Amino acid sequence: MVQATRAYDAEVIVIGGGVIGAACAFRLAQAGREVLLLNADGPETAASYGNAGHIATEQLFPLASKGVLRNSWRYLLDAESPLRVRMAYLLPLLPWLARFAWAARERTYIRGVAALVALQHSALADMTDLLTDAELGHLLHRNGHLEVFETLPGGLAAQAQAERLMAYGVESVQLSADAVRAQVPTLNTKVQGAVQYLASGHVDDPWAVCQGLRDALVRSGGQLQQGRAVRIEAETPQQTTVVLEDGRRLRSAQLLVCAGAWSKPLAASLGYRVPLDTERGYHISVPGLPPEPCADPAGRLGGEAFCAGKGGARAAGGGHGAERHAAQRPAPLPLPLGISGRSIWRAMVAT
Repeated sequence: MVQATRAYDAEVIVIGGGVIGAACAFRLAQAGREVLLLNADGPETAASYGNAGHIATEQLFPLASKGVLRNSWRYLLDAESPLRVRMAYLLPLLPWLARFAWAARERTYIRGVAALVALQHSALADMTDLLTDAELGHLLHRNGHLEVFETLPGGLAAQAQAERLMAYGVESVQLSADAVRAQVPTLNTKVQGAVQYLASGHVDDPWAVCQGLRDALVRSGGQLQQGRAVRIEAETPQQTTVVLEDGRRLRSAQLLVCAGAWSKPLAASLGYRVPLDTERGYHISVPGLPPEPCADPAGRLGGEAFCAGKGGARAAGGGHGAERHAAQRPAPLPLPLGISGRSIWRAMVAT
């Protein structure tokens, strides 16, 4: 391992103890770098705690698209839509919304698809290697997922999407209603069929992955500290200082910022204007239910719900655009065994 000099608290400081920060810190420590992972919050406020845990290798099409722009007002007026914007935040959000609309241009959209195809090509294999090296392979399930529909238009839309993805090598099969219920008996009788994607995966518990990666970092010789970074100072080209909320100052030769929504103000302290804004998301965990897939009515914009298995049912779905410190406004989600509502649903095939 590379040992830091007395001028540094660590050779590399990673800000953000979620899945991205923890994974990067672990890999850096494996490579022989002296790493300090700085984590700000407990699990009740961390995005990596509340996400769906889906390894979404089929998601190759950017959200910034002409279709989303055409339907955005309908989404905003729909009480069950996952797209919500806090009205008091609409004016500060306008610059980001303008960039989003600009990114939906055809040329930019095509570049986005190419970038996502390159990233997703090895995503599941990379996640498998990462969790295996961190001794967390038991948390990963590589058994695909279902996109379930209740109406004929929903089925046609799901099948059209699957055909588009086939052109990029994303394999899927069509399932009848009986075949879906054979895999997921708890789905309601309205389900008319599904598209089964074969090369995606999910983890039992996203927060357990974060904790396990942190433990693997420590086993590899890295450090873990608690504290919220509020500012970054580049004192010299060879030294960066992270100023914490409690007044502490941590110095390193290199710095990696993986703080999610909080990355924007940290980058701004160095003079960088990052086109990043915030969405508050929500999830529901219901312990004690069978380890079978559940569903969510927000599938049109990517809302998903999965049963984690050991912890019971876990639904992750709607959110709203708001400031980082805005009050919570949970979107309604169906209980896992009371599925009803929209045309396209998503469900994990858990084993």
